[in-house]
Amino acid sequence: MFPLICRGYRRDIELEDVYQVDTVYRTRNLKARLEKAWLKELTSGDLNDEPSLFRALGRVFGVQMGFLVLLGTLYNVVIKYLHIALIYNCIEILEYPQLLYY
Repeated sequence: MFPLICRGYRRDIELEDVYQVDTVYRTRNLKARLEKAWLKELTSGDLNDEPSLFRALGRVFGVQMGFLVLLGTLYNVVIKYLHIALIYNCIEILEYPQLLYY
């Protein structure tokens, strides 16, 4: 991504400069997958169960999004824990400076 930014800084970006999108992620294919999941959502529910866009999106992107949400949550938990531990250690050193010399 950085070389593309540098190239755009030096000159106008042309269509040949932009990376090609994988065929799985092209709009045409994603639209077809989402339409198929939405039609399945409309036909598979009982009368009391309303169709859900969230379930249709889950059918299309469920594994990828689930993995990214899990990874993001794990990252946030680790970072927050490290922040708390670092702040605790800094406060402890400020309260008891003699701990630095042991």
